[in-house]
Amino acid sequence: MDTTIPEPLTDENLDMHRETVRETLDAIANDVGAALRDNGMNYPIFLTAGRSDRTILTIATPFDPSDQVWERMVAIAIEIISDRLGGIKLGSRELRCASANPIMTAVDVTAEL
Repeated sequence: MDTTIPEPLTDENLDMHRETVRETLDAIANDVGAALRDNGMNYPIFLTAGRSDRTILTIATPFDPSDQVWERMVAIAIEIISDRLGGIKLGSRELRCASANPIMTAVDVTAEL
């Protein structure tokens, strides 16, 4: 039985996780894209490193997938990002997003308390 107690998330280690995301953003995008394609979801997805609050990364798509498909896309991305960050617990929160012409859908990937 693993009795390791997770390190509490502080502003300092959130910044460290954001820096890891910034440094590996291309690799994360490639991994997420491949996993989405493997799951039959050929939607373009945009990733950007977070800068404030508990946001580690923001995910968006210029398409409007069904809520069920979008939730699955976000879950796949969260799993990959969590693995990249040593297994920390991540969640998401819906964002209001707008674009000049296409509809956009976006979420922040956030550190869980």
